[in-house]
Amino acid sequence: NPTSRLFTFYSNTNSYSRLDQIYTSPQHKQNVHNWEACTTAIPSDHKMVLVRFIPKNAPFIGKGRWTWPMSLMNDKKLFEDISNRGIAMQQKMTHQHETRNEVTNPQLTWEDFKVNINQLAKKTAKEHLHKIKVRTKQLEDDIKRTL
Repeated sequence: NPTSRLFTFYSNTNSYSRLDQIYTSPQHKQNVHNWEACTTAIPSDHKMVLVRFIPKNAPFIGKGRWTWPMSLMNDKKLFEDISNRGIAMQQKMTHQHETRNEVTNPQLTWEDFKVNINQLAKKTAKEHLHKIKVRTKQLEDDIKRTL
């Protein structure tokens, strides 16, 4: 990156090095963006170097389909809430077969349930991510203070 220095290795002797690098040809210079070095999830004395490669003629793809983060699989509170909502939905569906119409029917109840738990999962995922970011920032600040 010609505009800034990005150090990826910090030693105990207070020296900084640019050991981990990404090379690109001059023809791709205008296609590389968002250079950064970040702490990895795996303990290391090096930072991981990241760069975004976006050719000018690349098509816009968009955000894609949202999927549940794997970390939510261990959230007991979330699954208890989903279970309780599922039980309530089943009870509601049991009574709907008697008064089925365009507004009250099992398909709409099921769709509402799926939308509802997706929103709940997204909210919970944001809370998890916020906690992770706060903790990561604290650890990075601790590292800077010790250097």
